[in-house]
Amino acid sequence: MEFVAGVPVATFDELDSTSAEAKRRAATGDAGPVWIVARRQTSGYGRRGDAWRSDEGDLMATRLFPLRRNDPPPAQLSFVSAIAMGDTIDSLAPGAGLQLKWPNDVLIDGAKVCGLLPELVSRPGADPIVALGVGLNIVSAPNLPDKATTRLADHLGAPPKPAVDLVLARLEAALAARLAEWRYGGFEPIRRAWTARAFGLGARARIVGAGAELQGVVTGLEPDGGLRLEHQGRIVIARAGSFVLD
Repeated sequence: MEFVAGVPVATFDELDSTSAEAKRRAATGDAGPVWIVARRQTSGYGRRGDAWRSDEGDLMATRLFPLRRNDPPPAQLSFVSAIAMGDTIDSLAPGAGLQLKWPNDVLIDGAKVCGLLPELVSRPGADPIVALGVGLNIVSAPNLPDKATTRLADHLGAPPKPAVDLVLARLEAALAARLAEWRYGGFEPIRRAWTARAFGLGARARIVGAGAELQGVVTGLEPDGGLRLEHQGRIVIARAGSFVLD
């Protein structure tokens, strides 16, 4: 068994999905913490079940770990993990034009480089477990019909491309630090850090895919993680859906 910063890493040549494997482990009583990493995925998925395609050399991983009884609301983990990934990318490609897109995408110069998906796994009579899925484009940038994508390798000052194990080590360190900040400081420092890198702040946007369409100028995050927009002199809050610039 390999370890990264004291956390076990289970690496597979191929899986259907690292998050699916994490949930299978949780169903047998494994609460983690453990990283599950695949060199190839056959059925990777993102938010709303959308397919997520990666190639060998990209980071396809899920961190399985238990929540603590006094943790803040777990919905905030989308922002905690996005900031941690931002810290990781900044350490490898400083000045790359990193942006965080509500609620759980990481961009470089407006193109998606990473998706994050925290999922809760309930346990009868016990605290829930989180399966935090991470898909980072290191060597590939898949063609998607509805959004631009990029890869980390194109934003480095010089070769070689970072190996998956190096990226995972940087991510574990960043995530541990941001989880501690969230647990002991609550959401406010996370909200400030996320807003400092926010994509679309001050721009007009639409929120689609969650019932009635919302639109307005993006002004920041609510204390519960909702996206705040100003529309015709009033504030509207989006708590689900997809973010599209007008």
